[in-house]
Amino acid sequence: MNESQLIALLFNRDNYTRFKQHLREFSVLPETWEIIEDVGKYYDDYPTDTGVDASKFITWSRVQHPTRTGERRDAYEAMVEVAEATEPDPAIMDRLHELTAAIEIKDKCEDVIFTGKTGKMDEVARLIDGWREVHAKGGHDDPLAPYDLHDIFESLSRTGGLPWRLVELNKSIGPLCRGDLVLIGKRPEVGGTTFLTSEFSHMLEHMDDDGRVVIFNNEESKAKVWARLMQSALNMTVMDMAMNPKDTLETFNEFLGTRQIDVIHDTALTCGKVDAILNRKHYDLIGFNVLWKVRPYGKNLEDFQAYQRVAQWARKVADSHGPVVAIWQADASAEGVEWMDQSQLYGSKTGVQGEADVQLMIGSSHEPGRQLERYISVVKNKLPSSKETDPKLRHGKFTVDMDAERGRFIGRMT
Repeated sequence: MNESQLIALLFNRDNYTRFKQHLREFSVLPETWEIIEDVGKYYDDYPTDTGVDASKFITWSRVQHPTRTGERRDAYEAMVEVAEATEPDPAIMDRLHELTAAIEIKDKCEDVIFTGKTGKMDEVARLIDGWREVHAKGGHDDPLAPYDLHDIFESLSRTGGLPWRLVELNKSIGPLCRGDLVLIGKRPEVGGTTFLTSEFSHMLEHMDDDGRVVIFNNEESKAKVWARLMQSALNMTVMDMAMNPKDTLETFNEFLGTRQIDVIHDTALTCGKVDAILNRKHYDLIGFNVLWKVRPYGKNLEDFQAYQRVAQWARKVADSHGPVVAIWQADASAEGVEWMDQSQLYGSKTGVQGEADVQLMIGSSHEPGRQLERYISVVKNKLPSSKETDPKLRHGKFTVDMDAERGRFIGRMT
């Protein structure tokens, strides 16, 4: 393999994360391995950089290796500059994906055979599905591919999509489409699950007959989420449903028709588990209750790195599968606060927020008589306008009511 090509590929963080673990020191020149090792340390020092900029990397390396001087330093820096100017060969990328997938599949299969571990076959299937997806695309995306004018016009204004139950959000945000990532910040017991089930049950009614919705749940029990889904869909109290469970179930099945809602409950939810499910079954709308507890790819991450990485991953899920609406904890500064701001997401001030297209904050008050009022702030809104939206309300603040008995948020705007 051309070693400049290899270094050029690893100058992309995603490629480095994917391939580095399978490279061996004896398989490349010592000088190449030195650069590869330094790239990993560079990514650790600059966790938000998605790739390596040669001039910045060279300056960083001089600080890290002050004893590297003379011809040795010149040769090192020349290799870095050549790699940056090298266009990676798609055939090499294809081969690396193939080898990496084969090694990872082999390791998982050995876990199943020799260690008696269960639950690994889904991971094998995910790896195979992931390789097939990359292989089908030719192993790489072409960043210089011609733009599609239809896509450009759709990015400026949108039609169709899934409408919100709350009129306020239809006027502020507009319908949700594939590629949209919505983060919902809220404190415990403010109604995050209820918000999700209230809106998802409404959006399901506006899907085609084969529409599918999934909620990945690592918070409340699966039974509680299902009960709340049924309440939200049917506008019924628990007592109403308990009066005649058989009729309630039949009514709910009539509501679903040929459409489908899945609740995936796992208190140890990981990005890998979610990817395995999404690669095997198509969904038109994806929810997370809650996203910040999903464990991302990668090891030995600081909390802020893990949170940013899982938000970046959720962005890819939205792009690859369907719109994502994810609940995220608000920090202690938001307790009893009606109108919260972007910075009050738990564990992040900018990294997580930067990935979202829309960020909503749901506030509440501890004042007597206002316990069921909720205060929705649209603190970030990057979505294009639609015929439903009002430009004056793009970053609106709305007081709404939560009907906890029937599992719905009720707007005050008509």
